[in-house]
Amino acid sequence: MKKENNTIRYYLVTVAIKPEGFNKILLEGVFTYREGEYTIPEIKKECWDFLKSQINFKDYDIDPEQVRKDIKVKFMPCDFFLNGSKK
Repeated sequence: MKKENNTIRYYLVTVAIKPEGFNKILLEGVFTYREGEYTIPEIKKECWDFLKSQINFKDYDIDPEQVRKDIKVKFMPCDFFLNGSKK
């Protein structure tokens, strides 16, 4: 049996958000895409754009563009990704 070329790419993304005067927030997620190519900076930008829309910075008078953040991206070599269903 020959292994087919899997065109779906998976990346583990770790984001450390450090708003001044608040505790650090550490988040992890998976970034995936099927078509086209993404550079690491583009993946980081996509993830940050998504996260800043999900975190309510406005309630704490925090500008999400001024917050210190550390975003790490790591390629996840895998042949399949399974989302289990209920028994």
